Amino acid sequence: MVWRQRLFLLFSLFCLVPSVGDASDFARLLEDGRIERSDGSIIRLAAIRIVEQKGLHRKAFALINQRLKQPEWVLSEPIVRDRYGNEVGMIDLGTGQTLQHLLIEQGLARVYPQADEGGDLTELLKAETQARAQKIGLWKLKTYRVITAEEAIPQRFDLRNYYQLVTGQVLAVAKVRGNIYLNFGEDWREDFTIMIPKPFAKSVAAQGLNYKDLEGKQVRVRGWFRLYGGPLIDVTDARQIEVLD
Repeated sequence: MVWRQRLFLLFSLFCLVPSVGDASDFARLLEDGRIERSDGSIIRLAAIRIVEQKGLHRKAFALINQRLKQPEWVLSEPIVRDRYGNEVGMIDLGTGQTLQHLLIEQGLARVYPQADEGGDLTELLKAETQARAQKIGLWKLKTYRVITAEEAIPQRFDLRNYYQLVTGQVLAVAKVRGNIYLNFGEDWREDFTIMIPKPFAKSVAAQGLNYKDLEGKQVRVRGWFRLYGGPLIDVTDARQIEVLD
């Protein structure tokens, strides 16, 4: 048992040490946006979702390829491993900027918070807000515009099962059988709702989000748009919600 504990500790420490890379360390960019190193290990970019639109997608990949062929880059903390064993983290380009920030500011990606990934996303969110205001890259396209809670209705088939940004005022909050609901209208069967599922309620609260404080607030939420009675986005990470006032 002792040797197993020591082995686990060494593995954990290894995952937290920044990984230095250079042009010779970068093998290729995979079709799904993951990065393969020359030793066969895989890196997944934390905290962003690369734009899907073909022309901009190609531009994003060209930028990633070009930047990772530079003399030095670092996979910086916090580094975690996903369920497939991929290293997940921010890539520091050695210029005072991360690869993620560069993609966001050029409108080639959106901020994509996931539990335990990416650390503090404040600067990424600021860069995204600026790119959106200036209509850079993906923000020129109607497909990616931020919609209002009033627009997020069950009949919007074009929104379903897509990653969306929605803004609106939280009308009421409720906790039902452990699930937390932030309601944006009177009828939950028709109006937009944010749900924090019971398994994530404690971890979201631990990140500093008190759902009761959001009643009456104007917010922007990001996530996968689906129907659950009415139109809904699940929140499993507090960084999915931005308070706008």
